[in-house]
Amino acid sequence: MEIILDKSYLQAAKEKEISSLCNEHFIIFPEELLYELVTTKETALFACFKHLPDQSNPVALMPRLAKLIQYELGLQRPCTPLRDRIFNVEYDFNRALRSGTYAFTNEMKSDIAKWKNEIVEDTTLFIKQCQSIDLWFPKLKDINSGLPDDFFTEPRALARDRNFVRAVYAKLNKPVEYPDPSIIDEQWAVFRSLQTDLMAGILYAQKYGTCKSSCLPKAPEHDYIDLQLVVLSCLAGGIASRDERFVIRLLRQLLESPIVLR
Repeated sequence: MEIILDKSYLQAAKEKEISSLCNEHFIIFPEELLYELVTTKETALFACFKHLPDQSNPVALMPRLAKLIQYELGLQRPCTPLRDRIFNVEYDFNRALRSGTYAFTNEMKSDIAKWKNEIVEDTTLFIKQCQSIDLWFPKLKDINSGLPDDFFTEPRALARDRNFVRAVYAKLNKPVEYPDPSIIDEQWAVFRSLQTDLMAGILYAQKYGTCKSSCLPKAPEHDYIDLQLVVLSCLAGGIASRDERFVIRLLRQLLESPIVLR
């Protein structure tokens, strides 16, 4: 079973738990998780790496979601199974990451800052998409937060419907190299990415409302990264996470019976 590793699990679980997890499943360490680690507090960074098995290739390293989509655009085929998209290299994590003595070079810090700026830009686009979610779900136009959960049953059902997602995809203004709507499905990153955006927009509408006075979170970059992890988890079929607030909640709205390891 392919399982995406999340920071909330890596930080909270004991080393023995993670070792067992790695022995029982194909554990994927995506580039999005690396971003979360290199932009968190050093104490959390070192604690997370200390929890990983102390061995060569403890987990499967995989490029970010954007690279998987590039793969699909270039070859016109789905990126799944994800185990075929990992970095096929022999590696060891720097032991200083486990001991807590690792120090980023100035060049690394500069690269991390550029990465942060990219995430901020992508998050801004994500928020704009959430603010216009009523374009696809007119029922959600100018609503206040706090509405009963049943109010969102119909939009969620539509977001889970393959034909509806394809119809939305067909209406998007996208480059010509994007695959035809008729061939994409739940095995494609482009499909799951759009579907997850739609479901996240519904969740944001429920939590924050969509009327002009609605207040979205001030720093939603964390949610945006989690959104990428949810997309990857849909493609894999499971995740190791303890984030009930957003990650697990969203994943369960997208998949009938996702594998959630906590």
